[in-house]
Amino acid sequence: MALLVVFGHALSWFPPNDQSRGEGASVLWRIIYSFHLSGFFALSGYLAGLKEAEAANKLGYSILKRSLSLLVPTAAVCVVPFVINVRKSGNFFAEIFLVAHHYAWFTVALAVIAAASLLLNYFIKRRFRIVRVIVPIVLTFAVSLYKANLAWLISYWVIYEAAAIIATLKPGVKMNVAAILTGLIYLLVLPVYLRAGWSYLEWRTNITLGLSFSIAFLVLLPKVKFRKTDGAIVLIGKHSIQIYLLHALLNSLSGFKFNVYNPIVTIAILMVIDTFMPIGISQIMETRKWSDFIFHPMKYIKLKNNDLTTEAFSDRI
Repeated sequence: MALLVVFGHALSWFPPNDQSRGEGASVLWRIIYSFHLSGFFALSGYLAGLKEAEAANKLGYSILKRSLSLLVPTAAVCVVPFVINVRKSGNFFAEIFLVAHHYAWFTVALAVIAAASLLLNYFIKRRFRIVRVIVPIVLTFAVSLYKANLAWLISYWVIYEAAAIIATLKPGVKMNVAAILTGLIYLLVLPVYLRAGWSYLEWRTNITLGLSFSIAFLVLLPKVKFRKTDGAIVLIGKHSIQIYLLHALLNSLSGFKFNVYNPIVTIAILMVIDTFMPIGISQIMETRKWSDFIFHPMKYIKLKNNDLTTEAFSDRI
């Protein structure tokens, strides 16, 4: 999923009306953007669902851990473009908004959604877990009547919750049927999305294409067996957040320098830079405590009160 994000952003260096990219590349870009962000939220929700019981017993600690693990590296990465842009424009407050919009929205939204999901999981009993999907669905439709952009963000909560529930279900025939049906829904809606010109920044795209693709993908994911030779896949998966945060920064700083006339060469260069440089930077930072803190803050934060257990949280509310 991280590679698709990088590939989609590499394709975006060539505008839709750029003849050097061709119609095929434009369609490929739209297909990738129909599910790649939803897939990121779905994978995050799925991994959270695997540790759902443990997180419920340490609610406060789990919220703090997931928030800091996302917000600390986001803030650190945003410092660089913010300083550069402020020096160019001189507009402090405008650059805060622009940098947050381009670099921080995904991780901030994921941190908020993860916290909301943990709270729902704590207050709603397991047998009523379907309510955890119904709540954000209703909220998405309600908000869409007033603020379409906000409804688009909330729709990722639907995908996150659905993925968290899938992680708690046992594999079987019903799950396989669900994967086939949702896969068919994605394939049926995809031509409508391409022909009608839906934007990937719409809640209806997430609720139809993003949700259907994510369910089919997550149901089939446990059936994929990785070999020992698939170390590169594991390495990329381990550094997904680093790749997401740093690739946009590296892309913006290096894109024009490497933007040669051949689009295939340009995309290949950007893919290598935006995938492996963040991994290298992250591994170098792990050798020093002060820099390792940026991407792994919870390794260096010691909490009192038995790691903010659920009992301690309940006493406060």
